[in-house]
Amino acid sequence: MKYNKKTENLNAYMLQPTYGYKYRLDIGEWELPVHLTVIERLQTFHDVCRYGAINDDFNQLIYEIQKYNNVQNMDNVLLTNGSDNALRIILELFSTPESKFLVPVPSYTHFESMLKMCNVKLDKPYMDYKWSNNDLCQFLLEELKKEYDLCYIVNPSMPIGHLINDADIQTLLTLYPNTVFIVDEAYLEFSTHQSCAPLIEQYNNLIVVKTFSKFFSLASLRIGYLMTNPSIISLLKPLYNYKDITQISVQCALQTLLHNDFYNENKKQFFETKRYIIKQLTELVKNNSKITDYIMNDGVYFTLICKDPSEVKTFFDGHSIAVRNKDCDIKGALRITVGTQESMEKVIEVLKLYK
Repeated sequence: MKYNKKTENLNAYMLQPTYGYKYRLDIGEWELPVHLTVIERLQTFHDVCRYGAINDDFNQLIYEIQKYNNVQNMDNVLLTNGSDNALRIILELFSTPESKFLVPVPSYTHFESMLKMCNVKLDKPYMDYKWSNNDLCQFLLEELKKEYDLCYIVNPSMPIGHLINDADIQTLLTLYPNTVFIVDEAYLEFSTHQSCAPLIEQYNNLIVVKTFSKFFSLASLRIGYLMTNPSIISLLKPLYNYKDITQISVQCALQTLLHNDFYNENKKQFFETKRYIIKQLTELVKNNSKITDYIMNDGVYFTLICKDPSEVKTFFDGHSIAVRNKDCDIKGALRITVGTQESMEKVIEVLKLYK
């Protein structure tokens, strides 16, 4: 039996079992509710025997995405089966034995797994969680002098939450026109920044990837999209399958963008909860010798720096709270998703018991 031998050295991308957990704070999906019209579409949709279709809903969704991201041309938008599929077809297009890719880590681990299956040269320089956003930009400017064909930037990064602003992205695009930049904005809505997507009108080396899975809470419907110039989209389309986009996901994503004001109210709640966490963690770190620091930047995560992250995770498990040990990415790191105010109050309560 012939197969790709590279799979032998890869770990499967696994979700943690959910049995017995009251709070799922180990994943990046958000807990706040979707708009009622999304629920209505889920309850009334019956046409499950057909693939998706390029119909009025499909075209209106692309129009709403274009408007939401301040992109000028609907031809610059390509719907995908989640942002993972967007990343996968991008790699299929740009991966060659001669390609040299730059992926600063820690990064999106599933994208790293995809890359390991590609026949490319890969550099993964390490980002320090104590860096400022400006430090990260300077770091990239230096690294890119090594002449890469592709650079993958999670913006804001995960789990650190570094965020590169549009002016700095524009600098990278200008100084390195032969490098294709993938900017993954899966968690951008958990910040005060707007998408860098309008830059695709000016630069032909930018691809922006986004998703409805995180801030808009549609992860189970698997819908995302990429935005880039028409020349790259024309190259991607032979690798693309319109049947990957279901009618129900299109309808729910469309209702989401049509009711963006509802989600902006959710966003206000997110920032209120975030301020609560920062206040609580600042006091907690002063008084708990086993938790030495925390990271709370942009994005949907915050990270505890612990003397023994495995022990802290086990302690959370005992209180029915699922969190993620990220010691493999940052020494001593335990990653926790910002959830509802109720779930965050429970997290703080448990941390105060951990001594």
